[in-house]
Amino acid sequence: MGATAELRLNITEDAADITEEERQRMAAGYPGLSVGAYDDLMLEKKIGTADWTRMVRANGELTILLDIPAELIAGNRTFSVIRSHDGALSLLSDTDSDNASVTFKTGLFSPYAIDYDDGGESSAAVQNAAAKKTGPQASGEKYAPKTGDPAEGAGILLLVMAGLLLLARRYKRNKTE
Repeated sequence: MGATAELRLNITEDAADITEEERQRMAAGYPGLSVGAYDDLMLEKKIGTADWTRMVRANGELTILLDIPAELIAGNRTFSVIRSHDGALSLLSDTDSDNASVTFKTGLFSPYAIDYDDGGESSAAVQNAAAKKTGPQASGEKYAPKTGDPAEGAGILLLVMAGLLLLARRYKRNKTE
């Protein structure tokens, strides 16, 4: 019988582990946007009785809904999210029409910034930047998550060993006949 696998998503608002340098880089990454909040999205896995292990990628996308802090909701602001992952910034558009939340899809888990645009001259440029997503998910590239689990290749190794054992038995049987 196999082991139980569990996943959990932790969202830390105003995460202390997001460095000041990272915050400044996200704030400067898309001129015309103002950053309102920083969140750290952390996906973790646990297999059997092992400790929880952080995953930076998922094998597909999850839909994430973040509440907009009440002090940021004003007028006709539009919200989006800036993701900082492996040194690259990506602007993710809000996919819902609720002004009290921002909804987006991602398979990458790292620091995020909730940003907003008050509808000034930069709105069109920001929308164009959001439409130009980058990374493996935007290109449709398939990838397996790097979970750090040393047992990932164990199944393949067992199949190869079983095949070699069957070949050895067949060879021995043919030799004795």
